[in-house]
Amino acid sequence: MKKHLLLHVLLCSIFLAVCFAEPIHIYVFGTASCHACSDFKKKMAKLVGEDSIVFYDIYESKVYLKAYRTIYEILFPNSSLKPIPLSGVFIGGKLKMVIVGSYDLNYLKSLFKNVPSKGVLIVHEGQRIVDESKVREVEEIFKNPHVVLENRSQSYRPVLPVIIACALVDSINPCTFAVFTVFS
Repeated sequence: MKKHLLLHVLLCSIFLAVCFAEPIHIYVFGTASCHACSDFKKKMAKLVGEDSIVFYDIYESKVYLKAYRTIYEILFPNSSLKPIPLSGVFIGGKLKMVIVGSYDLNYLKSLFKNVPSKGVLIVHEGQRIVDESKVREVEEIFKNPHVVLENRSQSYRPVLPVIIACALVDSINPCTFAVFTVFS
């Protein structure tokens, strides 16, 4: 049994090395207690090796949870469901696939055989290819989830002086805003 498993892992590794001369990295958002997440990680480790997988536990870090939600907002804006695992597959440093959920090993192998040369393959309730321009931000978030908080905090900075000025005016004459509101 161990020989069979070792042979299977070896063959999968050879297959991927031949198909992709470029390095493969997989970034996974999920939870440590999720059976589908751990199952997916094991399957992907068989395909690309454990060193190529980065796991972000969304229960352990608010940053990872925010990044996970942001990816869903960008790629699936009308979806109320946000299943895990949510994975980004990078080949040669570029996002080539986004995989939502866990699939059997043969299906995952077939996905690696059909990586699009242009665009990003989205595997969620079927398959579709998305234009690369729409996923630049998603690519950054998968590689560095902290970028979500950095971008958000920078967007609030220009508003802070305005809020302080309004508070100062309001402290001098509280009726100012009522006059502006009623007569505008």
